[in-house]
Amino acid sequence: MSPGGRGEPASGDPGTGTGSLPGFLPSSIRFPRRRLDRFEKTNEMLLNFNNLSSARLQQMNERFLHHTKTLVEMKKDLDSIFRRIRWGLGGPRRCRTGGASRSSGWSWKEK
Repeated sequence: MSPGGRGEPASGDPGTGTGSLPGFLPSSIRFPRRRLDRFEKTNEMLLNFNNLSSARLQQMNERFLHHTKTLVEMKKDLDSIFRRIRWGLGGPRRCRTGGASRSSGWSWKEK
């Protein structure tokens, strides 16, 4: 406690964070200095968090683009497969089988 008894630590008390400040500074200067120290620490923590978040966002963007490309390729493959299936069921087989279709009882097992 300070000599004034207002609940302010005296300069030079361990743990106050003002050990480097001269003892003759009034408390009106010491307390803003401690707040400034706290704000600097908070700012440093927020900057660190921001940098880590930025790096993580970059990684996630790269992954997202890779997955998007993979999905587009898969869609193209599936479209090609279904086009072949439709072509196989409705295209040349109709001509060879004399117009047989699924509704007429035609199946893959019948040859």
